[in-house]
This record gives sequence, C-alpha cells and structure tokens, in this order.
Amino acid sequence: MQLQTVSLSTYICAGGHCCASNTRTSATSQTFARYYEDKTYQQAELLLLELQWRMNTGNLKTALKLVEKTEHKWPALHETVSPSKLIALSYNCAIACFVAHQFHKALHWFNRVISFSRNGLRIETRQTSLLLRNIVYFELDKILEFPREKQLLTKTRGVDVFSQFEYALNNTLRQLHRSDKKINQSTIQQQLNQLLEQLQEFKKQSPVKQIEGLEETMIWLQSRLGSRPMIEVMFPKGVPDKTEEFAVDVNVLVPA
Repeated sequence: MQLQTVSLSTYICAGGHCCASNTRTSATSQTFARYYEDKTYQQAELLLLELQWRMNTGNLKTALKLVEKTEHKWPALHETVSPSKLIALSYNCAIACFVAHQFHKALHWFNRVISFSRNGLRIETRQTSLLLRNIVYFELDKILEFPREKQLLTKTRGVDVFSQFEYALNNTLRQLHRSDKKINQSTIQQQLNQLLEQLQEFKKQSPVKQIEGLEETMIWLQSRLGSRPMIEVMFPKGVPDKTEEFAVDVNVLVPA
C-alpha cells in the first residue's frame, strides 16, 4: 500500500488496512523491524498512520500530540526519511492544526510541504497546500500569495474543475482580504456562503475524481458560517469512541 494524503472526508487510508485490534502500537513497532531496519523510518510510518487514524476517529487532542511528537523528532526524520514521506507527514500535521484552528502551526507545516515539494514531488499535495495556506493567511490577516504554477498544474490535472475551484476560492479570499475593514460582517458571511454554494456545485461536477482541497475548504467555510469548530463540522453527530487503541495490519504495508 502506497500511503497517500487524502481529504478529510476519506481521511484514513483506503482499503481498511488501518484497524483497531488488540495489537498495540509498541507491538506494531516490533513487527515493523522485520520489514525495515531503520527505526526512524518505522517511527515516521507509524506517526503518519496513527495521525491519519486519530483524525478519522475524531480524536483531535491525540492527533495534536502526535504533531508535537513529529516536531520533536523532526531533525532525525529529516536526516533519514525520504522527502516524499516527509511531505505526506507534514501535510497531515498541517491538516490536524488547521482543523484545530491552530493557524500559526498549520502555516508552519504547510510551508514545509511547499518547501519539500519544490522539485516536483507530490504535486497535488503541493497545490492543495498552496490553496489551504491562503485560507490560513486570510485567518491570520497576512498577505495572500498566488504563485504562478499553472503549467505544473495542467500537467497533473485531467479535469478543469480544480482550476475553477482554485479561482473561486482565491478570488473570494482576495476580495475579502482587501475589503475586510470596509464591509460589515453580514456581507462577508454572504460572500462566504456564495463561495460554499459554488464549491458544492464543483463537488457535484466531479463525482469520480476527488478535487484535492475541496472538502477541507468546505469544512472551513461551514465552520466559519456556523461559528462552530471544524471538528464538529466533520462529526455533526459527535465524534466516535476515542478509547480504541491504534493498530496496523503490518502484513499489507510496504515502503512508500
């Protein structure tokens, strides 16, 4: 299984390879030793998988602890783990902080994704991070950035809906960022609501191929419009049981 970053609606890796069982994380680490000799690589693999699983089960508090753990281990991870894996790990850390409304920390991790992906690695993750970073900039009242990467984008996208989504989001953020001090909150809410309606239409237009970053943006919009935490938007009926142990079926894992 090649680990991929996926949107919040399907956050956990597909195929049911991550599961809850009686096997605990420590035991999983020992099993990994049969596959990989490097312990740092094992740690990165486990951090990524558990971070995805904790977000999927609504355990944001534990996910944020894993983000802190990743930051603490970053020097060793940076020396050992492949750039592609670091991008995936950084992206998932960014999403956890984003959902927690910890926008300064989310910016830190999105910048890492963008830095590591400069040479063409995980282009879709890079493009998504550039978009979501502008939402973070907007929340932090920072200057928005619109890098010209259309040629790269065209090469990796078969559907033009992403370009429409990108334009709609950035155009709305640009307008609100420039006029935030001049217009009232009801007008801001109206523009954000119009953007949400646009994105819902984009989602309908692309039922087969998921539009990267769309689900995250819609969750942010619903959070802002409803004045409620993003985690509540993700789990409107309440988060699932948080007491389950994290475990991995190691028999289906291969290096990414």
